[in-house]
This record gives sequence, C-alpha cells and structure tokens, in this order.
Amino acid sequence: IVDRRNFLQGPGGVLLPAPGFLTTDELGVLPNAFADSRTNVFGLLQDEWSVAPDWTVTLGVRFDHFSNFGLTINPRASVVWNANPTLTVKALYGSAFRAPTFLEETEGSGQIARGNQNLEPEMIDTAEIVLEKRWSDAFETSVTGYAYWTNDLIEVVSSPGTGIPTFENTSGTRGAGFELEGRLEVNDNVSVRTSYAYQSAELRDSGQRVSGVPQHLLYAEGRWMMTPEWSGLIGVKYVGNRSRAASDIRPPINGYALANLSLEYRPRQISGLFVRVAATNLLDKRALEPSPNLIFPTDDIPLEGRKIIARIGVSR
Repeated sequence: IVDRRNFLQGPGGVLLPAPGFLTTDELGVLPNAFADSRTNVFGLLQDEWSVAPDWTVTLGVRFDHFSNFGLTINPRASVVWNANPTLTVKALYGSAFRAPTFLEETEGSGQIARGNQNLEPEMIDTAEIVLEKRWSDAFETSVTGYAYWTNDLIEVVSSPGTGIPTFENTSGTRGAGFELEGRLEVNDNVSVRTSYAYQSAELRDSGQRVSGVPQHLLYAEGRWMMTPEWSGLIGVKYVGNRSRAASDIRPPINGYALANLSLEYRPRQISGLFVRVAATNLLDKRALEPSPNLIFPTDDIPLEGRKIIARIGVSR
C-alpha cells in the first residue's frame, strides 16, 4: 500500500497544506490503511411454496460469519397474491447488514476520519406492500408502501475529548414512504413513464430529520419513435430540498430539476450501427449535493452543468 497526500491533519481534525504530494513516510505520519485480511464464510437457505393456485410464499435466511465481528443472521420472506389476471399484491420483509470497511476500522492517525476497531456491522430491516395493476396492454401502474429501521449506522462523529472525527456506530434511523409508478404506451411510436417517491426519515435517538435525504423525488420521461430510423427521449428529474445535520449551521440544500435529451439515428442500410447525441442538464441548471460538514465546512458538491456527448457505435 502506497499512500500519498498533499495535506496534514492538525489538532481537532483541521486539515493543513503539505509542502507537496508526498508519501506518508516523507510526511512522518501513519498511512490511512495497513495490509490486513479477514475471513468471511456464508450460507443461504431458501424455499418457495405454491400454497394455492394464486398464492406463493418464499422464505429464506442468510448466515454470515466474519472473523473480526462474528455471526450475523438475516431472514427474508415474501407473499405474492395474484388476485386476478391484472392485479398482483406483494408483501415483503427482509433484513440485511453491511460490514465495516478496512478504512473504517483502521486507526491510522493520518486519516481525515479516524478508524475504529470496535465497530459493529450496520443492520437494516425493511417491510413493503406492493400493488401492481395492468389496466390494459398499454397502461400499467404500481403503488409501493414501505418502512425501514436501521441499527448501528457507521458515521463520522467528533470524538469526545479530542474532537478528532472518528467512525462510530450510531443508534440508527427509521423511515417510511411510498412510491408511485406508471407506464403508458400512447401508440406504437410514443410512450411515457413516470415515478414519484415520498420518504420521511428520522434519527431514532432524537427524532430529527435525517440530513441529506430528500422527501420528494420525481421522474418523468417520454420516448418518441419519429421514423423507423430516428428516435428521441426527453427526461426530467426533480430532487426536493434536503435538511442539514443538527451540528451543521449551513441552511438547508435547495432542490433542483434537471432535464436530459437524446436523439438517435439507426440507418436501416447498416445493421446495428447507431449515431446518438445526448445532452444532460440541458438547461445548465446549478444543482448541489450535500457535503459532510466535518470535512468540507462551507461548500456543497456541485453537479455537472450542461454536457453534450455524441457517440457512434455498433450494437448486436
């Protein structure tokens, strides 16, 4: 492992410029990570029962054993009811985990955030109800309601006493929401697809809204086969406002809407050949994603402005 950097970490985790892009040996500090290993053994059991002509039940469980933190068991279940030829109802439950990464566990003093060898894996439990309706061959909709609970989320927090940012397990979050989706084939040449999602997520220990998570997401796209050789697509994506962490004094992050457009030509004389021109962020809107306040105290992360790409290729 070779670790080069152009900064040093001062008291309280403050970043200071280094005299160049140097190795950790040249800077006289410990690297972010050392050569390490761990062993993971897992097994999966799953079975499916057709308990009735229109009812299906699936049960499963996964076992994982990590040499550094032990055993985790995660069950999963689903029930599917084909109520009639055009309506399907699903109930699903699942649990999952995420093991700490080597970087999150490494205690290198040169890290922007100090590692923690005592981390536990993150855990999540999710429950969903799904209704899928086919109104006709050209029109389909679905509605999904869900809730989830997380435990031992790994986050960067200020260590008591030293103030150094450190990876720690936190109490976790809880959330609920719903999603709406629709697809309409207007005719053989025009189709429309839309989706909307609402989510309410809060910290389990304080009840505060989870930072950086939008409550509203919207997407819509239309496809048009203008001729057998020419086709076009336009899509619009909206991301709602996002709140800050309680310790972050910056104002909430504004939402944004971005439009994308593409045009494609496939000559019938040359099989598989296509020419595509695509524009993302067509209106060149300013859009920001949240930055962690412990590392970047002022600026958020800007998304790309307008970008136009032309491509020529062959598909099989």
